[in-house]
Parts: sequence; C-alpha cells; structure tokens
Amino acid sequence: MKALKRISIGLAGFLIFFVLVGFFVVPPLVKTAAIKQMSQLLHREVAIETIQVNPLRLSLTVKGFTAWERDSRDIFFSFQELFLNMEIMSLIKRAIVVKEVTLKAPFFHLVRNKDESYNISDILAEILEDNEEENHLLFSLNNIRIIDGKIIFQDMPKETRHMIETIQIALPFVSNMNYYIDTFITPSLAAVINGTPYTMQGRTKPFETSYLTEFDIAFKDLHVPTYLAYVPWKINGRITSASLDAEAKITFHQDKKEGQQLLLDGQFLLKDAAMDDRAGHPVFRLPYVAIDLASSSILKDDIRLNSLLFRDPEMHLQRTSQGELNILSLW
Repeated sequence: MKALKRISIGLAGFLIFFVLVGFFVVPPLVKTAAIKQMSQLLHREVAIETIQVNPLRLSLTVKGFTAWERDSRDIFFSFQELFLNMEIMSLIKRAIVVKEVTLKAPFFHLVRNKDESYNISDILAEILEDNEEENHLLFSLNNIRIIDGKIIFQDMPKETRHMIETIQIALPFVSNMNYYIDTFITPSLAAVINGTPYTMQGRTKPFETSYLTEFDIAFKDLHVPTYLAYVPWKINGRITSASLDAEAKITFHQDKKEGQQLLLDGQFLLKDAAMDDRAGHPVFRLPYVAIDLASSSILKDDIRLNSLLFRDPEMHLQRTSQGELNILSLW
C-alpha cells in the first residue's frame, strides 16, 4: 500500500508539474521562438501580444499577431486570434493532426507595384524554391474556420483599390494523409467584394492526382466596369455601366488524355449595360441579357449556349467619313 501511495503521489506531482510548466513556462518560450521564426519566414518585423498553451486540452491560442511591410510601418498581415486544438494522434502517427483551427479577423494587405511585382514576391519565390525539395511532412487540419477576414488589394499600375470584407470560410478538413487523399473536401466561402456579396460552395480533392475541384458560385449586382481593367484584351470603347448576376458552377480537373480542363456552366444575367465610343457617343444599350450557359471548356474557347435572350436592345450605328461603321473600331 505504501508503494502504491508513493506512486500515486509521484504521478500527481508530475501532473501538477506538467500543468504548471505548460501554463506558465512554455508560453513565453513559444512566443519568443514564434516571433523569431515568423520574422525569418516572412522577412518582416513581427509582433505577438500573447500566446496561451493549455496542456490539458493540447491547445494553443495566439492573440494579436502583426507583421509589418518590409519598408514601412503599414500592416502587411495580422490577425486577432488563432486557436489550434491538437490531437494526441499527432504523436502516434508522426504527423501534424489538428482537430480544430479557428482564425479570427485576419487582415492582409496585397500591393501590386508599378513594376508589376507584388509585395509578396519575395515570399512566393522562397515557397517555390522550397517546393522543389522533397517534403514528407504529413498533416491533417480539421474543422477549419476563418471568421471576419479582410483583404485590401492596392493595384498601383491601374490606380485602383479593391476591398474584400467579412470573409467567412469553412473547411471540414485539409489533409495529405493516405486515408484522406481520395476524399472530397467541401469548402464554403462568403465575402463582400467591393460592396458585392458573394457565396461559394464546393468540393475538391487537392492532393489527388486529378485535382478535381468543383465550386458553385453565386452573386448579384457585380459592378462590371470595376473589373474591366483586368480584362486581357483591349476595348477601344468605354463601358459606362453594367451589373451582373450569376448562379453557376466551375469545375477543374486534369487527366493524362485530356490535360487540364476548366468547365463553366450556369445562368448569368447582365443588366443595364451601356457602352460608348471614346468620344462619348452611345453605341450599345442592353437593359437585359439572360445567358443560359451549357458546360463550356474555358481553356479551349469552347463556349456552348442553351439559350440567349435579349430584351429591348439598342445599337447606335454611325458611318465615318471613311465609310467604316463605328462599332468596328471598338475592338
């Protein structure tokens, strides 16, 4: 009995020691190491307000993370709180297994510079270099949530600023472990982009060789002129107004026979579209265009329509002194 009592007291003492070390000793050590490692990884100054470790739940909470731009005190990336709840399976499987990931109020500032480079070009170059080396790290991240995210995209060449707000992302899991590779991940996303709300529901196999990915997309009243600066072809006319609604599905997959496939189908509604020439003279007025798109291969320019409906279209034709129609000079 005395031996059993000594063992019980020893185990209790070890447990108390383990808990005290986990709660009070480990957090400052982890904070110091995290700041150093993240600063080296991002090549930017990093600050963290607090790190909390719960050894009983195997959880980690990081609060008040901020990384600044390399050459200024503008915030490059930040978040309010990151919560990780680890699984004991991490030790058994020699892999990173996290049963819950919650990221609150992340903020990211993306800049495209005048020379067409980005403020993340240095990080991307390092990631691509690391990917050339073999990486056998196994992981399984489960119950992933991003709450109230925000992205500001500053496009210096186009002199425009885009804002993505109230980002809500949910992922049941992301894993490259064998028993997950052939399982669909079903992500969801909601955000307000430049004032327009978007929702996306999808399913994907990111670690399977086909990379099969499907997304249902829906949005209303997309302001088309805002995004024309990113159209790869030049339009000599000027689209003064247009809004777009969509309920569609986009699918990506690849195989040895067909190669990469990007398919799009669904219903699109273009409203109140107006196009003028460079002199400001009206050319097109399209109050209502309903497009029912059959499954179309975007990469192969294979566009198929189930139906196309115009209501009250207007076309203002003019013939120049050289005998050319005004619409021919728009493209």
